[in-house]
Amino acid sequence: MNCNELESLDLSYNQIKELPHDIFQFTSQLKAINLAGNQLSELDVNIFNNLSSLQVLDLSKNNFRKLSTEIFKNLNQLLHLSISGNPLMEFDVEKILRYTTNLKEINIAETFLPCQRLEKILNVLKNANVSIQFTNMSQQIESNEGNAMSKSNNYDFINVNDSICLNDEQFEYQKLLMAPIEEQTLKLLKDFRTFNRNQERIINRLLELENNFKFLEQGLLKIMTEMREEMNQLKISIENSEKSKSTNNENK
Repeated sequence: MNCNELESLDLSYNQIKELPHDIFQFTSQLKAINLAGNQLSELDVNIFNNLSSLQVLDLSKNNFRKLSTEIFKNLNQLLHLSISGNPLMEFDVEKILRYTTNLKEINIAETFLPCQRLEKILNVLKNANVSIQFTNMSQQIESNEGNAMSKSNNYDFINVNDSICLNDEQFEYQKLLMAPIEEQTLKLLKDFRTFNRNQERIINRLLELENNFKFLEQGLLKIMTEMREEMNQLKISIENSEKSKSTNNENK
C-alpha cells in the first residue's frame, strides 16, 4: 500500500484474519487506523513501526487474547486506543504507557481481565491521567446520579465489579473455553484423572474406616465374651460359696 498522503484508514468489519507485516510501510502520515470488528488474533511486532504520527488506533472487537507491547514502541504520538471487545488475558499497561507517552484515552470494555489485574490497570491509568472507557466510543453512559457522562469516563466514576472483570474461578474457566480444543481435552482428562484419584482415595478411606469398625466390633465382642465368662465364673464361685456355707451349717 503506497499512500504517502493518507491520514485515515478504515479497515473495520472486513473479516480480516491477519495483516502483512509491511502493510503500513508506505503510509507514514497515517493519524487514525480502524481495525475494529475483524478476526485478528495477533499482529507483527513491527507492524506500526513506520507510524510515528498515529494518534488513533482502534483494535476493538477482534480475537486478541494478548497484545505484544512491542507493537506500540514507535507510537509515542498515540492519543486514543481501543482494545474493547477482545478476550484479553494479558495486558501490560505499564509498558504500553512507557511507549505511548501522550496517550489520553483508552477503551477496555468487554475484556476478560481478572478483577485484581483490572484494578491494578485502572490505578496505573489513573496515575498516568489517562481517561478510561467501559463503553463503545459512540455511546454515553449514565452516572449513578442519572446524569449523562461524556464518552471519556474518568476512573473515579467507574464501579469495578464482576460485570466488567472476572473473579479467579471465572478467569480460569474463560481461559479454558478459549483454549485450543486439544488443550481443553487434556485439561478435561487431567481433571477426570484427578477426580478418579480423589474418588479412589475416598473409597480407600471408607474401606479403612469399615475395617476399623470391624476391628472395633471384634474387640467389643471379645470384651463382652470375656465379661460373660467372668460373670459366669463369679456366679459359680458365689454358688459354691453358698453351698459350702450351707453344708457347714448342716454339719453343726
